[in-house]
Amino acid sequence: DEKDDFSVIQFGTEEISKDAHWGRGKREITLIHYVLKGGGYYNGKKITEGQGFFTPCGFAHEYRSSKTDPWVYFWVTMGGKDADRICLENLHADENGIFEYDFCDMLTLFSKKFFQASENQSAIMGKAKAKGIFYLLMSYHEKNPNIAGNRYVTEAKKYVDANYHRAISVSEIADALFISDRYLYNL
Repeated sequence: DEKDDFSVIQFGTEEISKDAHWGRGKREITLIHYVLKGGGYYNGKKITEGQGFFTPCGFAHEYRSSKTDPWVYFWVTMGGKDADRICLENLHADENGIFEYDFCDMLTLFSKKFFQASENQSAIMGKAKAKGIFYLLMSYHEKNPNIAGNRYVTEAKKYVDANYHRAISVSEIADALFISDRYLYNL
């Protein structure tokens, strides 16, 4: 919607050393990270290639790169009262702010084409173009709106198949998938 109150502040791709770490703290911006390669941790939850995390404005968080397989990620920062809402509507993140995406190769090309290294990309390309490119990025999430849920259902079925010979609970399955039992019930 052209009346949305948000702006793209910055974006880019970054290779992070095995010692990279941010937080625990709060930022007065909305933040999205897409892990392109490697892995790390967001608020203690493991994140790998094909996953990302969403941090709402003012939310206490921390993230760090894996020491054995440091991540490369694409990031976007936004401001404005509608930034969190727009991200929540499009990212389909779980209760931890973690989401799945299946367009890693496209995102790498996308970032090279539109996001040349610069200190303040949105000022250089213009606010309208930066906002338009952000909406284009969000549109890629529409193609598979429930990819995260489908992955967890598939993994839950595998867990049940591997453990059918003994009594198991929904809580045990959820713990094995690193999600809450409430979230698993809703899938």
